This record gives sequence, structure tokens and C-alpha cells, in this order.
Amino acid sequence: MKTILTTCLLLWLGLTLARAQQLIGKVSDVGGAPVAGAALQFDNGIYHGLTNIKGQFKVLLPKGNYQLKLSCVGYKTLSLRVNVPQLDSLKLTMQPEIQHLEEVTVSTGYQTLPKERATGSFTKVNERLFNEQVGVNVLDRLAYITNGLSVDTKTNAGGIMVHGLSTINGPRTPLIVVDNFPYEGALENLNPNEVESVTVLKDAAAASIWGARAGNGVIVITTKRAKFQAPLNVAFNS
Repeated sequence: MKTILTTCLLLWLGLTLARAQQLIGKVSDVGGAPVAGAALQFDNGIYHGLTNIKGQFKVLLPKGNYQLKLSCVGYKTLSLRVNVPQLDSLKLTMQPEIQHLEEVTVSTGYQTLPKERATGSFTKVNERLFNEQVGVNVLDRLAYITNGLSVDTKTNAGGIMVHGLSTINGPRTPLIVVDNFPYEGALENLNPNEVESVTVLKDAAAASIWGARAGNGVIVITTKRAKFQAPLNVAFNS
């Protein structure tokens, strides 16, 4: 009985190995260098191993047509259809995945600095965030998206304040800077559709630039301007 079971097992194993076909390939980058550690997955989503240090792989699969997916850190995922058996070795090329980091700059009204070089407390409001608010003037839009900015819309006693009440009898309004120049007019008179970004400087670091006038904070507004050879751009806000 044991001999019969052993014989049947060997026959089944032989048939299974006969049905399995070998798929061989090599994975390289755009420069021809081998990509080691790329993961291989087929239709069933089962992990089938990694490419070796030379970028080579070898798997056993039943005869058929499969969807092969290659993934590796730093490269775009590669998907393709393969036939098994494959007469020739596969030569696959993976494209590098380039990630662009968003550069955030802070405008002090005197100069524009990268965020990591800017000192003090500030809030940067870009054009997208600014236009998410609906208002007829700049003040209405800033009131709900800028930390530390308080607006008194009921009386004229406080108006707009950046970091709370700093004086009883003196002026409480912050310094307004538009395109690097102090603005003496009312903030409500500025067209919000012309604003590109707003930076609110909140602490004493602004005083090193604007002196005593920055005692109540500084609101730096940068307006839109024409760009060389820029394509036509239409914006709509409701």
C-alpha cells in the first residue's frame, strides 16, 4: 500500500513539474544598471520573489498568459503581459520615479526667504488657500484662515489685530506692506482677486526689518504680476 502511495505521489509531482514553465528575465534602469530587490507579482497578487543583485529573476509558472507587475523603491511600477513559456529571456527597463518637493518661501516685505531660513513666527497663505474663502475684500478672506489674526467687524475700535491687544490708547493696526512697500490705505480697498500670497509676521523678528512700525505685526501682501512667456490662464472664483 505504501509503495502504491509513493508511486502516485511521484507521478503527481512529475506531472506538476511538467506543467510548470520557467520564466527568466533581467530588470535594468534607463542607464542599463541592474535593479536589485524589485518585487515580482502576477495575476493572483502572490509575491513571487525579488530580483537578485544582478537584476535577474527566475520563476516557475503553469503555461498561460499573465499580468506581471514589478515594483521597487525609487522606480515607477512596471506592468506588462507575459506569455509562459517564454522562449527568450525578458529584458525589462524600469523608469525612475522623480518626486518634486514643494518649495515654500516667506516674504518679509524686504526679501523672500526659504521657509527653513525664516526666523520668528509667521503664517503663509498661498493663492489657493486664499481663494477658498469668499469675500468682497482681502480682510474678509483673511479673517478665517490666518492663525493669530483677529478682526473686529462690529466696531472701529480694534479693526484688525495680529497678536492681540498691545496698547490701550495707541494704534492697534498692523503694518501693511504691498509689493515690498508700506501701504497707508485701507486694507478693504485692495482687490482680493489680484492677491497672489499673504504672509503674516507675528513676533519681534519683524521689528528687525521694519522697526517700531512692526510693533503690532506685519501683513505682507504680494500681488499678481505678469510672467515672461506665461500661457493664458483664466481663474474663476464664486
